[in-house]
Amino acid sequence: MGSRWKLLVVWGVSLALTVGLCGAISLAQEGPECTITVQPGESIQAAIDRAPEGAVICLAEGEWEENIVIEKSITLRGEGAQRSVIRWAKEGGIFSVVWIGSAAEIQVHIERLTVTKGCWYPGIIIWGSAQVTITESTVSKNSSGIEIGNWAQATITGSTISENSFSGIVLADWAQATITGSIVSKNEWDGIVLADWARATITGSTISENGDYGITVVDSARGAISESTVSGNELGGIMLGASSQATITGSAVSGNRLDGIILAGSSQATIEANEILGNGGYGVALLGEACFGIDVFTGYVIGRGNIIPGPGEPNGNEDAAICPDELSFLMTEEGGELDRRE
Repeated sequence: MGSRWKLLVVWGVSLALTVGLCGAISLAQEGPECTITVQPGESIQAAIDRAPEGAVICLAEGEWEENIVIEKSITLRGEGAQRSVIRWAKEGGIFSVVWIGSAAEIQVHIERLTVTKGCWYPGIIIWGSAQVTITESTVSKNSSGIEIGNWAQATITGSTISENSFSGIVLADWAQATITGSIVSKNEWDGIVLADWARATITGSTISENGDYGITVVDSARGAISESTVSGNELGGIMLGASSQATITGSAVSGNRLDGIILAGSSQATIEANEILGNGGYGVALLGEACFGIDVFTGYVIGRGNIIPGPGEPNGNEDAAICPDELSFLMTEEGGELDRRE
């Protein structure tokens, strides 16, 4: 799958940090909620450095070429994702557009802005014990869109993570994320990657048109995917590998170039009440001898109540509904299980 190699690449660029930003700020308040308002031409980093803990830093409409380090609890609020834009500064000295991290717990809110043009660097890195919310924002045209590691936690709501040259959202180590009502699309690698011991809940979101899989869950990571659409991805919809676990419920996994859901290694999955339609390979498949000519699946699958049509049926999956035939219980209301654990 290459997922481990991808993670090494995207995390490797974030090891060195050199902070050397300065500039003028406007201390005039704009409404009762803004502690500091930053105008175009003024430094966001200078505002952050001078702001007290818990401050609300408001960005006026405009664009900034700046790389930002956040190591305290603040809110960074724009006028709207298309109106307040932070672009990577070539001489910024750090390896992301926005870097958020602290060994101590901090709470950071990113609201209604765009983070873009990170080139070979991530848009947003979340590190240490930071707890971050990203709301109604756009993260696009970076290397990875958002990378979350260590013990950091993120809540991503109503946001768009798109057109990044690696993956859209990457979680590693013991990171956790809740992704709700968001669009993760047109990233050149995977839409969302969960690795190591990471955890993510993905609800009411669209993961589409990514260059590899829509969602990849590997190592010992855990994912819960519900009421979401995973469609039009180049390699397939959802891939589970190694000893990962996932629940996939009430979602549409459709129109992916190859398989809808593929399970490998000793992964474990609960697959219930989904519509798995029109994929270019199998609807649901185990990476094993019957389906791919190799025998490597030693995991566990339970599920029921899925709509998974086969070839010749309306919106049918091109190769077969399921593979092997032992997975046929996924299409019944009473359901069942397949246990290949030793």
